[in-house]
Amino acid sequence: MNATATKKAAAPKKTAAAGIPLNEFLARRQDEAGMRNYELAEKMGYGSANVVAMLRSGNMAFPVNKVGVTAKALGIDPAFLLTRVLEARNPELLEVLQEILGNQLVTDLEAKMLGWVRKETDGVEFDIDRYPDFKKEFGAGLKEIAKREKALHGASMDAIKRNYKPGPAKKAG
Repeated sequence: MNATATKKAAAPKKTAAAGIPLNEFLARRQDEAGMRNYELAEKMGYGSANVVAMLRSGNMAFPVNKVGVTAKALGIDPAFLLTRVLEARNPELLEVLQEILGNQLVTDLEAKMLGWVRKETDGVEFDIDRYPDFKKEFGAGLKEIAKREKALHGASMDAIKRNYKPGPAKKAG
C-alpha cells in the first residue's frame, strides 16, 4: 500500500454529489447490484477480489482508467462516476475540465438541471424512454416554466433563440 492509499484510508474524501465517501458510494452500489467482490473484480479486469475489497474499504484510490467498466458493471452513469472519482482524487482537475468543457457541452440552465438530475437519481443509469408518462409530464412542466418566463420577461422564444450566446460554464452537480 502506498502513502496516497494510506492517506485516503485515514480520511476518505466526501464527494459533493451524494455527501458520502466514494468508497461507501461504490460499496452501496455493488451491494444493490448483488455483486460479489470477485465478480466486480473480474468485470473491472482484475484477477483478485482483494482489489475490490481495498476499494470498498477506502484503502485504495479508485483507478480513473476503470471508471467506464465499473460504471457499466454497476449500472451507474459513467460521467457521474467519473465526476465522483475526480472529486475524490483530483478536484482541481475536475474544476478545470468543467471550466473549459462545460460551456461547450451545455447551457447554464442545462448544467443546473443536469446537476439536479444526477443528485436525484444518485447516478443510476436507466432508459428514460421506458417512462413515457414521466417524459410527458416533465416536458409539460418545462414548457409551463418556459411560458411563464417568456411572459415575465416579455420576449418570444424566437427572439431568445436568435440572440442566444452560450454563457460561462457552470458546474453540474
